[in-house]
Amino acid sequence: MILFSDTSALLKLFIDEQGSDGMIKARSSSQGIADCRITWAESMAAFAQRTRFKGASQSGLAQVRSMFEQAWPDFVIADVTQPLVEKPGCMQKHLACAATTAFNWLRPTTCTSNWTFP
Repeated sequence: MILFSDTSALLKLFIDEQGSDGMIKARSSSQGIADCRITWAESMAAFAQRTRFKGASQSGLAQVRSMFEQAWPDFVIADVTQPLVEKPGCMQKHLACAATTAFNWLRPTTCTSNWTFP
């Protein structure tokens, strides 16, 4: 199984917070992680926001960004196009079938570190 995660779930692998243990467990039982390409920008913004609003250090931010950048090539990245996002809305009853078909072409990856935000 490939774990498809949104940005907030993926960040739990890099920032030690509520739900991190569950995400680490889910990752451990999967063949890899898939994300949308936009997750990169959302993650970088979330790391910076944590520094501004939650008092994380700049050095901690630099370290966690570096870990994220190193892990990125191990993720399956889905490029999202307008026709792709419109299709499920037009063909809702075929959504499960389309999702299964889409994941059949994704390469399996492995992500094995237990990252936490310093």
